[in-house]
Amino acid sequence: MKNKKSAYFFIPIILLVLFAAYYWNFSAGYQAKQEAREQAKREKKEQAITEENRQRKKAVEDATVAEAKRKAEREAKAKKEQEYKEEMEAAKQTLELARNEDAKLRDKYNALVKDIRDVKEQIKRIDDEKKIAAGDLDFLQIETSKVDANVQSLTAVLTQITTADAAFEAAARAAAVAPKK
Repeated sequence: MKNKKSAYFFIPIILLVLFAAYYWNFSAGYQAKQEAREQAKREKKEQAITEENRQRKKAVEDATVAEAKRKAEREAKAKKEQEYKEEMEAAKQTLELARNEDAKLRDKYNALVKDIRDVKEQIKRIDDEKKIAAGDLDFLQIETSKVDANVQSLTAVLTQITTADAAFEAAARAAAVAPKK
């Protein structure tokens, strides 16, 4: 039993010595390990913060680039819309000018058609007057020839009358000069 008693005494002492050595070794390295862990945590935290800051900076840059891109797209869209509006306005003005020109030409056409109708009516009236004038001319030529014939016949009668008057006067003179019996 003495062995048992000595085992109860020496085993704890040996364990205590082992524990002391382990503790001594542990406590000497523990502070360094703790500082190393703290340093690692701080570095990890700093890396995380640095990474987060880098990602934030990248996100801000990306957002800035995206905002610039959206702004450029908005400006391009606004420019395209403005050009479309200007084209539409120009097309409306062109359409309005075409409609005005069409109305002017239609009015001019209608006026020309009316003028043509009036001219045709005038031509018809002139043709009617020409026919009447031709008829009047024929009538006047016939009447003129009748008048000429009448003038010649009257001239012949007048000549006979003048001859008869001259003969009567000659006979009257001769009778007046002739002795009275």
